[in-house]
Amino acid sequence: MFRIYELTSKLYRSLIERLKKYKRQIKTLFLRARWALNAHRIVAQLPEYSSDDQVFAAVDFVVINLDGRPERLQSFGRQMETLGVADWRRVGATNGREHFPEKPPFFAGSLGCTLSHIDALDSIRWENYSAAVICEDDAEFLVNRRELATLVADFLSNPKLDVLALGGRVRGGAHAISPRLRIGMGIVGRDCYVVKPHMANILVKKFREGIPLLENGQRRGKGDQMWRSLQSHGYFFAKPRATAVRQSAGFSDIEAKELGPR
Repeated sequence: MFRIYELTSKLYRSLIERLKKYKRQIKTLFLRARWALNAHRIVAQLPEYSSDDQVFAAVDFVVINLDGRPERLQSFGRQMETLGVADWRRVGATNGREHFPEKPPFFAGSLGCTLSHIDALDSIRWENYSAAVICEDDAEFLVNRRELATLVADFLSNPKLDVLALGGRVRGGAHAISPRLRIGMGIVGRDCYVVKPHMANILVKKFREGIPLLENGQRRGKGDQMWRSLQSHGYFFAKPRATAVRQSAGFSDIEAKELGPR
């Protein structure tokens, strides 16, 4: 009997994996078709950059940081120094556990995270920049100055792209569009992303829609879940083909436990 159960369970797992694979393949085909059909889409005038300094001058670098995590701010500052980014600034994060003490820790933290990203987007003087790089304070850059500038320049120079997720993971389909970039569906994780001005209000609106869901204990209200619908309809989210940013190891204020790099 146990042998029959074991074989049945193995067959079931194999079937599920095949279905997931086929689902990803279908999403990839859909993504390719959308990309081809939007060949003439232009959302902003194409910028031109002749140096890394010009790229970084066109971008507002923002880090979201809790008052109680000065060590993360210091670590982020050292990374900016290494990357040669002199003009960056801090946006104070909302402490979800203090603002929503009646909520379970995970949802309180997620609410704080969502409000923090909204504040970061609202703080940018978009008329002065071609884009903004918004990072959480545990973002760990895995690229050097030249590589980062090239990724950002590639993104800014492509009129069809709306958001560049430097970190996170792709859980849906993906399609390579250049030697360095691919577009994706099901991109989760907001540890560091680049936003063009026309997307600011769209992202804020989508993040706000997730707040009542989180207040009612629904995980799908998290910001990186809410923006997934934008990735399959109307907009294109890109990711580097090689990992550029990850979340560093350390204590997660949302998960309330130590986590490894991810």
